[in-house]
Amino acid sequence: MSASITDIGIRSIIWYSNKFMRVGLSGLHVNEKSINRVKQLISPQNRIVFIPIYKSYADFFILSYVFHHYDIELPYTFGN
Repeated sequence: MSASITDIGIRSIIWYSNKFMRVGLSGLHVNEKSINRVKQLISPQNRIVFIPIYKSYADFFILSYVFHHYDIELPYTFGN
């Protein structure tokens, strides 16, 4: 099985995320120091595995939105 992330898919997710963020949230607070540390750790030699604890269905979309905003490659994900 293979998968690929396309620009059209990313743009549509980000467009819907922007709409959701404006309507559904009053703010999204991100620890930028940790985001910068993650960006430093990601390289072709180093792979990072994110193991999120999904407390809601929106968690994946928020994670993707934050990664896109901070120019971090969007991760592949799997869930339960």
